[in-house]
Amino acid sequence: MAPRRPFFERYMDAYLKRDPKAFAEFFGYPCLIVDDAGDHVICDETGIENYERPFVAGLHDSGVEEIEFEELSAQEIKESECFCTNRFRILGADKKLIGDMEYHYFLIRADGKWRIKFARMGRVHHWNQ
Repeated sequence: MAPRRPFFERYMDAYLKRDPKAFAEFFGYPCLIVDDAGDHVICDETGIENYERPFVAGLHDSGVEEIEFEELSAQEIKESECFCTNRFRILGADKKLIGDMEYHYFLIRADGKWRIKFARMGRVHHWNQ
């Protein structure tokens, strides 16, 4: 098992809980998130909560029930830094596919815990809107 798997399993659970406050523990501040709306510099827990709130609401409205992920690649820079690419499959009732996308991350490990310092949306394979 990749050492980051438990981290990303908890991260996906935060989306399923639909609570924007649950994301604070996953990021190292300041951090940068790049998505289709632009670049977002997040300085603190309130910033990540405000960033995640609309996406979490959208997942709720779409009927998300499960999220699967696969680590497509990982390059450890040193024991405490890693670039990785994950593919996320977002599923609704009866495992109906809602979304399928890739995200690229730069992670650091601080105090024995992984934290996201950089996240960039990658290829979107499928998205129901």
